[in-house]
Amino acid sequence: MNPHCLWPWAIGKAPSMSCRFTVSSRTPILVILPKTPTPSLNNTSCALALKQISVERHGRVKERIYRMATRLVIMGVVGGIACLVPFFDSFLSLLGALGNCMLIYVLPIAFYWRLIGWRQMRWYELVWCATILIIGLLGCVIGSIDAIESLHRDFTQGRS
Repeated sequence: MNPHCLWPWAIGKAPSMSCRFTVSSRTPILVILPKTPTPSLNNTSCALALKQISVERHGRVKERIYRMATRLVIMGVVGGIACLVPFFDSFLSLLGALGNCMLIYVLPIAFYWRLIGWRQMRWYELVWCATILIIGLLGCVIGSIDAIESLHRDFTQGRS
């Protein structure tokens, strides 16, 4: 077992080897890492341009000015969209209900079950995970219904 096997992956340099490690004493996991770097969503032209803003390249003052200007432009664009798109708050409520409940409750349990395997878990772990999953899905459904009703009310009756 190589203890440094996952370290290069954590800092963004994918090793060209496979590693075997254990999460606990009863669950061996085989991780196969690709030999070629995988494309990342962070490698867009904007992200690559923003990575070039550094203290070493521009100096401390210019780096802060560039970063502050970039943040102000991004916030201005987002604020402009929020002011110009009708009922943007109701739409964000729908996205928040779907996205946050999925990210906070449902997906971690699904990934945990996929990683560990639900057949290898104890009964109380399954009950606890199922309880969290039910609460998350219930919150997702209730929040989505409320947001959809709000959007429907906004479009049919206008702003109240």
